[in-house]
Amino acid sequence: MRKRQFWLILPIITFLVAFTSADVTLKRENINRRVIMLIPSDFIKLSDENVIKNYGMQKLPLAMFANGIGDVNVTISETIDSLGTSKFSSVKAGKIQHDLSIEKSFRKSSIRANMEKVTFLTDEVREMNKVPFIVLEFESKLVGKNNLNQDVETEMYNYIIYGYRKNRNYIINLAAPLVKKDEWKKYFDEMVLSIQI
Repeated sequence: MRKRQFWLILPIITFLVAFTSADVTLKRENINRRVIMLIPSDFIKLSDENVIKNYGMQKLPLAMFANGIGDVNVTISETIDSLGTSKFSSVKAGKIQHDLSIEKSFRKSSIRANMEKVTFLTDEVREMNKVPFIVLEFESKLVGKNNLNQDVETEMYNYIIYGYRKNRNYIINLAAPLVKKDEWKKYFDEMVLSIQI
């Protein structure tokens, strides 16, 4: 009788083992000569065509990486400020000084304006690798339309990092569905700490 019970639950055990998340291996990626960070080794770098088609971005990022099904991704954007200043910066003693605390408030307001039910988990200015960054980690709900023009709600987990170096502004966005937060949080933490600009 026990043998029969084992054979009944064997498919369930096999299914659970097959779909349990494996450890993610992170590798050092030179995004360009100015940006270096850890990226999951099984992520693929998306072509410009894929970014436009699948993510609807009007302005192309410096680079975008995604897992095989495209629901977990990392986007790195870089903009050049020819004056080396922004509305949150000033020049003191010949050096640009960004008021990151004011900008952090602005960035949070912008996120709240574009997403619904935003809950911030991390909201700070943090120095990493000798560069100050705004670090915003949050959960949110996005409402949009699917291919059939039906309203669709998506719950997301994001880690967005804003940084400045010389006359360049950087935004790094790590995104995953909220249901995968527990699986990806530790890797996102490692990736964020590895950022070098």
